[in-house]
Amino acid sequence: MGHPVVLHAICAISSLYTPVVTDGSERNMWHVGPDMLFNSAVAPKLRGEWDPTCPPDPSIYVPMDDRTTKIEESGFGMKHAEWCMDGWLEPARTGQKIMQLLQSQLIITWYFYSVGRAVDIQLFVSIGSICRLVIPIGLNAVDPWGPLSRQPYKALVMGPLNPTPEQEETYRNIFWLTYATERILSAGTVWPLCLQDDDVSQYLPIRSIDFPGQFIPLADRQRLNTPKAVVIHPPALTDSFTLYIKACVLLGKVKTFNYRFKTKFEDSVGGAPDPRETTQFQVLDSVLQKFKTSFPKELREPMSGDGKMDPTLHMALLLPHVATIVLHDPHADVNSPNCMSADRILAAARAILDSLYKLTATTFDLLLLDHACSFCWFVCATTLMRFLKAKILADDEAGVGKLSSEIQVVRFMLGNLGSRTICGLRQIMILEDLYANDILPLLSEGHASPAVISPVVTSRAPAKFAEYAKKVTTPEPKRSEGGFCPV
Repeated sequence: MGHPVVLHAICAISSLYTPVVTDGSERNMWHVGPDMLFNSAVAPKLRGEWDPTCPPDPSIYVPMDDRTTKIEESGFGMKHAEWCMDGWLEPARTGQKIMQLLQSQLIITWYFYSVGRAVDIQLFVSIGSICRLVIPIGLNAVDPWGPLSRQPYKALVMGPLNPTPEQEETYRNIFWLTYATERILSAGTVWPLCLQDDDVSQYLPIRSIDFPGQFIPLADRQRLNTPKAVVIHPPALTDSFTLYIKACVLLGKVKTFNYRFKTKFEDSVGGAPDPRETTQFQVLDSVLQKFKTSFPKELREPMSGDGKMDPTLHMALLLPHVATIVLHDPHADVNSPNCMSADRILAAARAILDSLYKLTATTFDLLLLDHACSFCWFVCATTLMRFLKAKILADDEAGVGKLSSEIQVVRFMLGNLGSRTICGLRQIMILEDLYANDILPLLSEGHASPAVISPVVTSRAPAKFAEYAKKVTTPEPKRSEGGFCPV
């Protein structure tokens, strides 16, 4: 018999896929407004009516507390999410049905992400709790690659005793979903990861078509420390999910490198070197490039010949480009034609853009994509915006026009996704704010200007945001000579 928390989690996540159910999450986000710190634990809460056109006042920024986190409790999905969270403590204390508890928490964590709770510390508490729980259960390791001890590995952990092969594979999938979810949710932050690769010896997952099955292969299974595991894909063990996990592995390695670099070289004679000159950076960059070209031929396009879309493969193809941008972005000089890092991030952004072009040519429902794709598109747009700013300053009208049209494609897709998901809506709001702060001031100075990009106003947007978006994206008439035609 299943635990009630699983049912509550399913009810919460299912509310995202039906127009019958509406949540208060959207209302909360419009009240908060787009804040410039993506994935911040502090949200701007105005004392009074929100006016996004006014300069920010530090006195109105307050930590999120009970008053700000519980105003959505009347929504169907959020109510079930709260019941799931409330029911989490008892099975965690007793250890009963612990695997169902993990499954429910994974679902709820993804629900929080999808409804735009990336600015809520609750999201990171939720994924952090799961990460801490999979370790004592022993899901991060597999015999005989456990810790040194006189006792057998299963005696050192609190996982279920004597699971069947099918159950063991289920537990592996739970672990890898936890691993991947943490890396996706942390991609927009500079915070360290809870699950470190050095502590993981678990087998990588098998193909979905082989699970569940009577025979679960263990021979020749890959692990993280298998030589060249991320660029070698045995056909009998590879599908879109295994490639997705490997992409998350690379994203996590890039985040860890960026986070630890200054600490590692803090006491170096003569100061820290250029990160790009270190062996670790060069190896990461090389592996990322090899991974992008290592996909099996049948897994290089998420859209099949019969028109079916594979959302997991779509993410697996996007994530290595995001990882490349995260790795090179701190070092990219967008004003230099000879900067290797600038070339890398521009190529990665345009690779993401290519996937968007292909997606626009289909009738696939964006709601059925992995909602984290909105973050990948956001990274693409902000990267292109860096180059747009440089081209405007250089009065390069051709470059400005090309980059503006590319950014508009991303904004169009984010706007469409924002009409269906709260996290997509949040991304387009932040993007509009970035454009207003980084690009519009340059246009007022008389630099080369692209055609005015009209605000992306989705069906979810209230009239207040429609007015706001128009203000922040449309220059005054005297600033728009030769300029922006609303699209």
